[in-house]
Amino acid sequence: MSRVLRVIAVAIGVFGALSYHGAPVSAADLAVKSVVEVEDFTEAQVDDKVAITVARTTSNGSIEISNYVAPTPAAAELYTDKVDNLPGVVAASIDTQSEALSSDQLFPNQWDMARLNSDGVQLESNGSGMTVAVIDTGVAANHPDLAGQVLPGKDYIDAAQDGRSDPRGHGTHVAGTIAALTGNGIGVGSIAPGAKILPVRVLDADGKGYVSNIAAGIIWAADNGADVINLSLGGPTQTTIEEAAVNYATSKGVIVVAAAGNSGNTGNPVMYPAAYSNAIAVSATDRNDNTTPWSEFGPQVDISAPGESILSTYPAGYTYMSGTSMATPHVAAAAAAVKASNPSLTGAQVRSALESTADDMGAPGRDDHFGMGFLDIAGALSAVGTQPPVLIPEGTPKGAWMTAGDGGVFSMGGANFYGSTGAMRLNQPIVGMATTGSGSGYRFVASDGGVFSFGDANFYGSTGAMRLNQPVVGMSTTPSGNGYWLVASDGGIFSFGDAAFYGSTGAMRLNKPIVGMSTTPSGHGYWLVASDGGIFCFGDAEFYGSAGAMSLDSAVAGMSTTKDGRGYYITTASGRVYTFGNAVYKGGIATRGIVSIATSPIGNGYVLAGADGSLTSFGDARALVPTSGRLRLNKPVVGVSLAAR
Repeated sequence: MSRVLRVIAVAIGVFGALSYHGAPVSAADLAVKSVVEVEDFTEAQVDDKVAITVARTTSNGSIEISNYVAPTPAAAELYTDKVDNLPGVVAASIDTQSEALSSDQLFPNQWDMARLNSDGVQLESNGSGMTVAVIDTGVAANHPDLAGQVLPGKDYIDAAQDGRSDPRGHGTHVAGTIAALTGNGIGVGSIAPGAKILPVRVLDADGKGYVSNIAAGIIWAADNGADVINLSLGGPTQTTIEEAAVNYATSKGVIVVAAAGNSGNTGNPVMYPAAYSNAIAVSATDRNDNTTPWSEFGPQVDISAPGESILSTYPAGYTYMSGTSMATPHVAAAAAAVKASNPSLTGAQVRSALESTADDMGAPGRDDHFGMGFLDIAGALSAVGTQPPVLIPEGTPKGAWMTAGDGGVFSMGGANFYGSTGAMRLNQPIVGMATTGSGSGYRFVASDGGVFSFGDANFYGSTGAMRLNQPVVGMSTTPSGNGYWLVASDGGIFSFGDAAFYGSTGAMRLNKPIVGMSTTPSGHGYWLVASDGGIFCFGDAEFYGSAGAMSLDSAVAGMSTTKDGRGYYITTASGRVYTFGNAVYKGGIATRGIVSIATSPIGNGYVLAGADGSLTSFGDARALVPTSGRLRLNKPVVGVSLAAR
C-alpha cells in the first residue's frame, strides 16, 4: 500500500472553494487548484497522492470533516497555506498515526475490582442512564457478558459496519471493564454495568489508526449522546485537529478520559490525546499500588488506576491485558457512575470529584506518576452527594414521551408509542403535548390550535378552523382525560370536553407573552406562566410566587405543578429551575435550549427536555425515566410528558 501523507486543516465558519477571477494564475495557484475532494480515503483514490482532511463547523455548531487529495506534497503544502489564510481557519497540521496502548499478559485473577471495591453492586451508583463512548478497535456486541450493553455506533475503518465488531479485541476488553453485565453468574464484573457502550471504531485490526479518524470519532460521539469518552489509544504527536475535537467534546459537557501511554521506561512523555489539558490523563498501577515501569509520566498525568494484568471480556471469551489502555476504562466508568448519581453535575464537576478525592500516593500532593492520586470511586460519589435510591409505588408507569415540531414522538423508558403526526403534512407546527389521565394516550396541539389525539385520547374539538389573535403555545389535560385547554401567547384560553373556562389574560396587557400552563389536581383551575416568569392564577389555582421581578439569564420555557397542586416549578431555556410553594428544588442543568418541564407523578422530582432531544431527570423522576443524550431529529423537540401525570 502507498505511503500517504495526510494533512488536516481545522476551520471555523463556512469554508468554500478557493476562487480565481480571470487573472493569470501562478504555478502555486495551479497546484492549489489541483486539489480535489473525495468521498473517503481509499487506496485507489489516494495512490501516491497526499491526503488532506479539512474540518469546519456546521450550522448546528458541530464540526464536519471532509477529505481531499493533492497530487504532490508541494501542492498539499500550498493548499494548507491557502487554507490557513482563509477567514476563520485556526490551524493546519500533519496527520500522524496512533495505536492501542496495551500488551497481553495472563495472570490468575481480577484484582482490580477488589482493589477498587467497585463491582457495580456495592457502589451507590452503577452508571445507569449514562453512555460511554469507547473509541477504539470496535466492540464485540455479541459477547455474552456485553449482551444488550452495546449501542449501534460508528466505524471509520469499514463504513459498512457500526462499530459492533472487533477484529483486534482491544476495544472489547476496554468495554468489559466499563459495563460488562454484573451479577449474571458468568464472566467478569464491571464498574458501571448500568451504563451503555457507544462503540466508535477508529483503529484497524493491527490496533493502529489515523488522528483524523480519532478526531472525527470524538466529534461524532459528542454529537450522538456520549456522556463520557474513553480513549485507550495515543500517539506522540500533538495535532490541532485532535485537540480541537477534545475541546469540542468537553465544551458540550462530555468527560474525556485518555491513556497516558506505555513507554515510560524509555523516557517518552505522556501521549496525545491524554496530554491535552481538557482530557483526564490516566497512568497505570500494579496490584501493589505502584505505577508500572512502562506507564508514562509527566505533569500532564491527572490520576492513576489499575492497569496491569486486568481480566476482562475478549471476542473469544476473556483474557488478561496490561497497559494504560486498561487503566483508562476504570476512570471512564467511574466518571459515568459519578455523573449518573447526580445528572445535574457538569463535566468539570465530575472531573473535580474524581481528582480531588483520589488517594494520595507517591510524593505528597500531586506528582508526575500518580497525578492527583489513585482512583477512589466511593470517595468521588460521596463528594458529590449521591442521591438515595427512589422507592416507586407499585403500579406507577415508567417512561416519558417527547414530541418534536413535526409531531414526531419519542418514547423513553417504559412509555408506549401510540402514533404521531411525523408523516403528516401539517398546516402549522406542533407546539405542545399532554397525556391522558390513564397514561395510555396523548394529544398534540399545533400553533393554529389543531389537536391530534392518539391512544385512548379522544378528540373534543380544536381552534384549527378559527381565526386566532395570537398563536397557541401549549395545552393541558383535565384529570379525567376527557377534556383539555389550549392557551395562546396572549393568555387566551380555549376549553374543550369537560374542561371548564375559569378566566384568561386575553384582555390584559402583558409585559411578556404566555409560554405555558399547568392544571390544578382538581381540574377546577389553572396557572399560566409568561416568558419573564410572571404567574397568572384562575379558578382554584393559588398564587405561590413568581419570577416576574427576578433578573433571569434566559426566558422561561415552561412550568409544572407539584402532585398536590400546592406549588409549582418554572424552568428557563438555560436549564435553571425555580420553585414556589411546596415545590422542592432537585437540581438544574447548565445548558441551553430547554423547552419543557414535567413533574414526576410520585411527587418529588421532575424532568427537563431539550430542543435537541436530551432528557434530564431529577429527584424521584430518575426512577421513572433515565437521563438521556441528544437524539437525531428532523425538527426540534417542543414538549415532554411523563407516562402518568
